[in-house]
Amino acid sequence: MSDSLGEWAEEERGKALARRQRDSVGQKENRNVDFSRTRTPVPVTSAAALSEQQVFEMIVDEFAKYMQAEAGLGEDDKAWQSNLDALQNAIVDSGASGFYVNRKVKLSNVRPGRGSVLVANGVREAIAEIGDLGSLKGAQKVNSFDRTLVGVWGLARLFGGVHFTDKHVFVITGSLATKIGSLTASRLYSFDLQALEEHARKIDMRVKSVKE
Repeated sequence: MSDSLGEWAEEERGKALARRQRDSVGQKENRNVDFSRTRTPVPVTSAAALSEQQVFEMIVDEFAKYMQAEAGLGEDDKAWQSNLDALQNAIVDSGASGFYVNRKVKLSNVRPGRGSVLVANGVREAIAEIGDLGSLKGAQKVNSFDRTLVGVWGLARLFGGVHFTDKHVFVITGSLATKIGSLTASRLYSFDLQALEEHARKIDMRVKSVKE
C-alpha cells in the first residue's frame, strides 16, 4: 500500500512539474509574439499566475492602508503630508514677529492677507493670505519666502515658553517640555510641526483629565 501511494505521489509531482514547465514555455513564447499581427489577444500569463498577481496586489494595497493608519494618514490628509514636505527647511526664528509660511504651505481657515512684512534686507513683502497651520493660529503666507519662519514670541504666546540649548529647541507648557527642533549645520534651529502638534495634543489631554 505504501509503495503504491509513493508511486502515486511521485507521479502527481511529475505532472505538476510538467504543467509548470509548459506554463513557463508558453509565457516565453508569448513574449516573442508580434501582437500587431494577431486578431485576438494572446494571454501572457496563466490563470494561476494571474491569481498570484491579484493576491500580491491585494497584499500591497492592504499594507499601504496599514501604514497609512499607523501614520494617522488617510485620503483627507494628503494636504497635511504635503505641508510636512514643504516644512523641511522651516526654522524656529527668534527674529520673526509671527508665523510666516512660504507659498508651498497650505493653510486652513484661510482669509485674505493684509499689509506686508519687513524682511532683513529692508524690503517689504506682501502678505498673500492668513490662516492656520495646525496649532499655529494666524499664520501669514508670504509667497516670496524660501522657508517658513516660526517666531519664538508667537510660540511663547501660544504655549507658555520656548527654551534653546546648544543642540535643540523646546516648547514648554507648565511641566511639559517637547523638543520641536535641532541645531542645523547652518547654525539655525529646525522646526518639527509633528512634534509641536503632539505637544498640543498632550496639553488637550491634560485639560480634559482635569475637567473630568
